[in-house]
Amino acid sequence: MSPLNGCYEPCPAARLCRFNLIGTCSSRTDFELMRDGSFSVRRATIADYEQLCNVWEVGDALHRQALPNIFQASIGPSQERTKVEALIAGPQSAIFVAESSGEVIGLITILVRIVSGPAIKVSRQYVEIDNMAVKVSVQRQGVGRALIYAANDWARQRGFTELELNVYEFNRRAKEFYRAMGFSTVFRRMRRRISD
Repeated sequence: MSPLNGCYEPCPAARLCRFNLIGTCSSRTDFELMRDGSFSVRRATIADYEQLCNVWEVGDALHRQALPNIFQASIGPSQERTKVEALIAGPQSAIFVAESSGEVIGLITILVRIVSGPAIKVSRQYVEIDNMAVKVSVQRQGVGRALIYAANDWARQRGFTELELNVYEFNRRAKEFYRAMGFSTVFRRMRRRISD
């Protein structure tokens, strides 16, 4: 099926499937995603809202625990329904979900960014991974990789050549995962506490 009007399904024919994001097996070894055919990746709909909030909470809790001076618990859902509707509607954004037996087990939110910089910077457009989370019970099973490939495919179909993201320094597992997926560090933001 086309990723624009269907879902990204793993090839059910093999135990370890090569995934090319349009429903058929590929010979590209970097698309190895799954140990079995236990999940698929598709565009989110607003009907997924409650489940999306549950998955976002996985990442939110991790950040609150590591950086309580920056992150706090929200009263109610961490993402407003109207904002989620706008992200789903696009056209400059999308949310993809990994789903297993009707349950959303992972998500990725992507946004088109247009930067027109000062004279010393080149104006450019790119796709940013704004948010990604996978339920703890299914981490390290190819879900994150499938979501990255869905974002990559969405961006490539629209003529973009780069995906970018931000990751907090404390999140060692995320940094290792992104490096393994081909991301490299472009810049680093640092801070220093003001001393007396």
